[in-house]
Amino acid sequence: MKKFGIYILLFAVALLAACSTDSPVGGVNGGEPLAPTEGNIVLFSAGNLGNASRATIPYLGKGGRFVCRMYHIGAIGGTTFDTYTTAWLKVNNDYGNSVYRSHLFDADEDDSSLFDDFGFEKMSTIFYWQNRRNHAFIAFTDLHRTFDNDYVGGTAEGTLKMEDSAADYVLIDEDAQYRANKFDLHTTTKYATYEKQPDPALADTVMLPAGATQEANRVELIFRHCFSQIQVNLKKSADGGIVNLSAADILKVELLGVSEEGYVFYEANPSTGKPHPTAYKPVEQRDYTEEELSKNQYGTAMEMYDMGEENYQPGYLKSFRAIAFGQLRAIRLYWREHDNPDVVHEVTYTVKIVDGNDYINLRSGVKYVHNLELRRGTLAVIKTVILPWEIDETKNSTSGVVDEE
Repeated sequence: MKKFGIYILLFAVALLAACSTDSPVGGVNGGEPLAPTEGNIVLFSAGNLGNASRATIPYLGKGGRFVCRMYHIGAIGGTTFDTYTTAWLKVNNDYGNSVYRSHLFDADEDDSSLFDDFGFEKMSTIFYWQNRRNHAFIAFTDLHRTFDNDYVGGTAEGTLKMEDSAADYVLIDEDAQYRANKFDLHTTTKYATYEKQPDPALADTVMLPAGATQEANRVELIFRHCFSQIQVNLKKSADGGIVNLSAADILKVELLGVSEEGYVFYEANPSTGKPHPTAYKPVEQRDYTEEELSKNQYGTAMEMYDMGEENYQPGYLKSFRAIAFGQLRAIRLYWREHDNPDVVHEVTYTVKIVDGNDYINLRSGVKYVHNLELRRGTLAVIKTVILPWEIDETKNSTSGVVDEE
């Protein structure tokens, strides 16, 4: 199963050659406006494909869609990223090459009259370098929907958007609000399968067109998961007092204390051009009744998804996964007696900070694998591993194999 950071390359090689220029892009003093000509089109690239470290990195698959904002310093003599343009793009081959599309992604690609000579939809927005100063690029996609032919793009019903309404502001502290896409982090009560959960990914970079050719000025976008993936692998202890236990006897696994809502920010900081880090709605004890807290002191309980027998961790009875964010305070398991299925047990493992490794405060783009052993009355940790959650071309990565040696 291939792992990769998603790289976006705008234009085919032939188009790059056609758009090259023999002189640097820009005005006399760097701040003068540039004309929206072919030579000033912004190209996106994975960089030097001949670099050995990148030779094996695949691109986002054909049909992948994303939205991007380009911020620039609008005023001559200005110092802040105060002006922006939004565009939508779609990968149109197996090498990550992308073309501009309208926000609806509904054009009939067999109708040549809808596209220009470069393969751009005529109704689309196209980025042009505005001057020779720094530009900031922030791109967003939902990896569980980017390849979906039924996916609605930048409409009110879709999630491939960057809105400007007051409802999209999120208060991070007493003095600062930032625009964000908001995501419901409930699991089975909201989404039937793991693949239906939102899996937002963000890319951002700041650069100026200082090269002598358009190809030298290509912009590199590296997409990263915004939330976390949790995987729990379970087996019975050899000496834990349980004689018989099958995969069917493990009924449900829940994540306790994780947040119900996550925020992915796409507004560039006026000074740095960078977006605010991904955040979440804290779980507040005051939002729950005493009766609810008596059953679960952490407030929230998100059921995990069965990974399917073909994807279970080798040596374990069953594996579960879910996308989550916030704080993971505990893992709760429901299991039944194999020989008396009417008897159901509930056991909880409290997540801890161990040897400086923080397994509680979840981080963006990180995968937490908990290998647990069931004993009568308790769950014992065998090993917990923090791994990079790398983007997988198959869209739904199941890899969580941990070498326990």
